[in-house]
Amino acid sequence: MKFFIIVAISLSLIFKTDSLKAFNNRIFLYQTRECFRSKSKKDCTKALLRLESLQNISFEKGNYKCQTKLIGLQSEIIRLIKFNRNKFFIDNHITRIEKICF
Repeated sequence: MKFFIIVAISLSLIFKTDSLKAFNNRIFLYQTRECFRSKSKKDCTKALLRLESLQNISFEKGNYKCQTKLIGLQSEIIRLIKFNRNKFFIDNHITRIEKICF
């Protein structure tokens, strides 16, 4: 799975096609939801790194509303890692990010 994710991300940087973007969005959703489901530091670190790259892309595009939502989700993941706390509206937060960012 890791190899497949790395290849997909690399290809998306080269070709930037819609289907690869959609695939990357699914990876983002999977990694983020897996983090909150498992509460595993490893899963959450993966999600956090993915969110960081998306947040930087949003900044470069000037999509500050998206960037702000991604930073908020990053802070929830950090709260989960450090304090084992999370809020119950993560799915709603992710849905809003999908609408604003993708």
